[in-house]
Amino acid sequence: MATRNVTFEKLAVQRILLYSADVVYEPSVYGGDGSEPRKNIVLAISPDQEAQFHEMEEAADSKKLISCVKDGTVKAKITMAGVNFFDAGKNPIDPPQRLKGCCVNVVIQMRGMWSSKNQSGLSLEVTDVQVLEHVPQKFPF
Repeated sequence: MATRNVTFEKLAVQRILLYSADVVYEPSVYGGDGSEPRKNIVLAISPDQEAQFHEMEEAADSKKLISCVKDGTVKAKITMAGVNFFDAGKNPIDPPQRLKGCCVNVVIQMRGMWSSKNQSGLSLEVTDVQVLEHVPQKFPF
């Protein structure tokens, strides 16, 4: 079994505020069963918001960069139990059963850069979510 060496360069924490982002997929882990505490979240964002992330990625080696931005979306990590959730009226709420399709305001912290022999990228973590519009699950029949 191969050993992978990944280094992490801690940078000054930067907070990115995303307004009216849409949750594209239900937060999940590739190959997971849904019970994982830390998951990936993909948010649809505007071109202006996309530019913020590209500016932060400029510090990375462009030949090794695995961008967090792809096709108008940004990918970050979310630890469901550690995130503060709020409703549209700014009241604290429990995490919703379903996030896919919700329109949200999100606070993302850029904590640093990770790097391996062939790849590098930003370490992004969601810390706060305001659910603006919850899309109810549709009845399939």
